[in-house]
Amino acid sequence: MATAGSETPAGRLTLLIVGHSFVRRMQQQVCFSGEMLHKYYTPNLCLSDMFEKVIFLGKGGRTLDGLFREFGAVRAEAPNVVLIDIGTNDLGNGCVAEDLAEGIVEFARKLTAIPSVLQVVICHILTRIPKPSGRFVVRHDFEVARHTVSDTVVRLISNFDNIHFWPHRKLFDAKNFARDGVHMSATGMEKYVSSMRKAAIHAFKRCQKHV
Repeated sequence: MATAGSETPAGRLTLLIVGHSFVRRMQQQVCFSGEMLHKYYTPNLCLSDMFEKVIFLGKGGRTLDGLFREFGAVRAEAPNVVLIDIGTNDLGNGCVAEDLAEGIVEFARKLTAIPSVLQVVICHILTRIPKPSGRFVVRHDFEVARHTVSDTVVRLISNFDNIHFWPHRKLFDAKNFARDGVHMSATGMEKYVSSMRKAAIHAFKRCQKHV
């Protein structure tokens, strides 16, 4: 397995995508729906020329604290590239944005201490659409809070060349969300998978740049 600073030829890396229910639903789509729904809906996201293995560790309702508790499971996979999508449930539970950002960066730095890890990508927290009759209560300052998390993360990682921020462009329209205002619609999931795939490609290129 490749270690930091060692040669990492194409097709020999392991990609780990870790996070909350979005990651779990992503796994369900790409592993069980098939290419009949979308060209990227394959277990390896059509990235076999870059990654030998793609692993999903998604769990509904997961928070950052939960991710820290499960760090051993993450480390056991010996990933080379890690995409982190976490924080929406924390903000939904009232977590202070700056504290959340600091915790996410701390987790990312802990990942970089794993010998196999070459690049870590922290994903932008997606929006939530308020629904009067929905089961999810959206705090009134959710938009402000999630942008505060992103701005703080970007500032804290500015001096790291192995931790990056991914902005998730074109994913914030209401049409991309399901009726509950929180999870992705079919259209939104297609865009989410595409965005995560682009994040993985970006990280792979960073790996090649630093070998």
